[in-house]
Amino acid sequence: MPKKKSLKRPSKHHTQPPTTLIEKIEKAFWNVPAQLAAQCTKDLGNLKQQAVRLKANIQKSKDVLKTHQARIAAAMKLKPSPAKKNKLTAAKKAHQHTQKNLLAFIKTAEEAQVHYKNLIEKQAKFTALRKALEQFSRDWSKKKPVSKKTVSPVKKPTNKPTNITVATFPKTQTETTSTLATTDIKKEKSTELTS
Repeated sequence: MPKKKSLKRPSKHHTQPPTTLIEKIEKAFWNVPAQLAAQCTKDLGNLKQQAVRLKANIQKSKDVLKTHQARIAAAMKLKPSPAKKNKLTAAKKAHQHTQKNLLAFIKTAEEAQVHYKNLIEKQAKFTALRKALEQFSRDWSKKKPVSKKTVSPVKKPTNKPTNITVATFPKTQTETTSTLATTDIKKEKSTELTS
């Protein structure tokens, strides 16, 4: 009996709407601190390997220096002859070359240590920045978005009297008599109008 063929069913994967350029840039922005921290981690690993190699080279150089010093001491004990003199100069040259190499290895190791410390600080900064951005994103998403449809009513200006203080100066004798005369005239006018 033939087997039934299974029908192909459409996959139930949810397709995301196409992202816009702004969304792509925003996503890249959020990923930058994590990428930089990861790069610092890789660089730290490389520096550790370099430090291990430098330590091994320094130790080898120290061992070679000891053997060269022993050869120089042995050559000094022998009776002077042209062949022995050549051995002594060759041993001294090798000794100087090894000393230069040792100093170069030590200098490189010190530079690597400084670079290692700087990378650790940068990695900590990038990690802190990533965490701060994540916290900012969480806090920002918790805030309720303000709808643009609701418009607050415009307040109408009210005509409230404002208190204005006027500076007064002491009155002279002529001003006092003129104000008394004007108040008397105003009283007479007001009594005429009421009657």
